[in-house]
Amino acid sequence: MNKKKKLLRIKYGLTIVGLVFCIIMYIVYIKYREAKQDTELTETNPLKEYVDNKEVITEDSIIACEDTIPEITDSFETQPQDRLVGYFNDDMVLDTAWVVAPKIRTDVESEFECYGECVSYIQFSDPDIPSIRYENSIGGELVNEGDLNENGTDEIGFAPYWFTSAWISYCVWTLSNGKWIDAVEPISVHTTFQNEPPIKKDPKRKGYAIVTYSDLSVDDSDIVSKSKSVKVAK
Repeated sequence: MNKKKKLLRIKYGLTIVGLVFCIIMYIVYIKYREAKQDTELTETNPLKEYVDNKEVITEDSIIACEDTIPEITDSFETQPQDRLVGYFNDDMVLDTAWVVAPKIRTDVESEFECYGECVSYIQFSDPDIPSIRYENSIGGELVNEGDLNENGTDEIGFAPYWFTSAWISYCVWTLSNGKWIDAVEPISVHTTFQNEPPIKKDPKRKGYAIVTYSDLSVDDSDIVSKSKSVKVAK
């Protein structure tokens, strides 16, 4: 009788040990599955892949029409906007430029928000050409303005996009000693005159350009187009 009781106790003990072991293994399996799913979600996130692989931009290699340069963010569209070709530096090799725009938020009631800052970047195929950063922009159009200052390279124009407003500040930059500088002061343009070229070479004055800008009439009742000849920086 005692021998039977001992066998039953051993049997029950082994059963309990087996159940405990099974519970522990099940918990380990659940933790493993959760960790694996987290890893897969991270690895397949397209924004993360873009941010990890995109070119690093530093504040030392950029300029803006505005003087202030905020902290750089990583929330950009993965597909660059239209590309532009030109001779932007003095190596006599054709370069390519494109705009990387910020991502627009679609998960909020407001239609006028970006993920992070609303900042656009102009990047170049030649790593020796510094990137350009433009604040308060959701993209823009690039224009090859040709060699306005006759320094042997093409100047680059930029018409920024924004959510609202019929006015833009058209920027024209030239690469000088490895840095982008304003070739002329930003040109104020109203969409009424958007079909007029804001800048072109002055055929009568070497190193000058004719700038066409928008302004209010004398009595402030209308918007008019004006032109003037200005010196182009080198």
